[in-house]
Amino acid sequence: MATDSSAPEIQLSGDSGLKKQILREGQGERRPTTGSEVVVHYVGRLLDGTVFDSSRDRNDYFTFNLGTGSVIKGWDEGIKTMRKGELALLTCGPDYAYGKRGSPPKIPPNATLQFEVELFSWSSLKDISERKDKGIMKAEVKQGEGHETPKDEARCVINLVGKVLPADASEEDEEADGEVFERRENYEVVIGEGQLTRSLEKCLENMRQGEHATFVLAPRYAYGAAGDASLKVPPNARLRYDVELVSMVSPQEPWDLDANGKIHAAEKRKNEGNELFKQGKHDRAIAKYRRGTSFIDADHSFQQGDELTRAHALKATLYLNIAACEVSRKSWDDVIENCNQALKLGANNFKALLRRGKAYNERNEWDLAKQDLKQALELDPASADAKRELAAVNKKIADHDKKDRQAYSGMFERMSKMEQKETKPTPAPSAAGESSDK
Repeated sequence: MATDSSAPEIQLSGDSGLKKQILREGQGERRPTTGSEVVVHYVGRLLDGTVFDSSRDRNDYFTFNLGTGSVIKGWDEGIKTMRKGELALLTCGPDYAYGKRGSPPKIPPNATLQFEVELFSWSSLKDISERKDKGIMKAEVKQGEGHETPKDEARCVINLVGKVLPADASEEDEEADGEVFERRENYEVVIGEGQLTRSLEKCLENMRQGEHATFVLAPRYAYGAAGDASLKVPPNARLRYDVELVSMVSPQEPWDLDANGKIHAAEKRKNEGNELFKQGKHDRAIAKYRRGTSFIDADHSFQQGDELTRAHALKATLYLNIAACEVSRKSWDDVIENCNQALKLGANNFKALLRRGKAYNERNEWDLAKQDLKQALELDPASADAKRELAAVNKKIADHDKKDRQAYSGMFERMSKMEQKETKPTPAPSAAGESSDK
């Protein structure tokens, strides 16, 4: 594609300190965003045409993370306006380059610099999964407005296109396309009401109003090994969703309520979470329980005495219910964390000690498990669950000790045989210099 040296200059800053001239148009509409790892070629010149640096002369692409301050301000601001394949001339005043000091010996003080930059590619994928296992990856296509993001019970209007990615598509390829299986326009949803999968709700919770983003979901965060025949999603399919958050209305916030209103709102979310738990919808139940804690999180909202005691008891129950969900998901770290929160509100919480003890047992931290389970049995000596879990811990310890004894026994036996072999006398040679016959 030919370059256009007569293209008009575009002002990228309000102070005329950063200008851009598009020498060759790029492809598509996507642009890199803050944090993207971008790959470019560049040639840097003084205004008199002197080249002071060039990746092309080194025949080596330059890679950096955009918007993190690792390059001059003119690059961070200018390259995020470029599209893939675009060739542009960035003119950077001193405040967008190396300032009053310059960068001796090649760049003098207060120098205005020009960079011919070609943008080859970038990776904007960010892991937004709760477990940080790259199960839900996000790439921002268009920035949203403000800082607020949807939360449980927010009312949203979205545009959405879901696609099944080819089985051979690279996990790192954020531009991989596929076959459309779902399309919705101006679709009104309420977060937490089950209109979308929990993973898609998680995607929305990481967007701002007006934002357009692409999400790639691993099978375990989509329709799993079963797939969904009604949507024509095959088993173990990776999915791509292109989502636009058109608008959002935030739910009622805790600061809008008095103390009794906060407790009532938390109770309501607890009951809703309990119904979801009974249905086996643990992810949604957790979202309700967490929403419930948000109403009663601040102690200063409640008067000392019965009011604060009620809030603490309810908060402990919500944390314990989250822990119960995490037990079902075998997320032992999260079980421990939520039990810890409950125990901060009361050290003699039987259920918290029991569930944390089970989690420690599953993580093979047997001393901690025994400590929690013994304390639980002091609180409820008749508990069959605590006795059973403690017995399981003791059996694991016994099995482990038995394996250790067997391993050491075998090691000592081998060492003993080696010592015997080393000390066994060598037969005396015969007069002829050979071993005697038997």
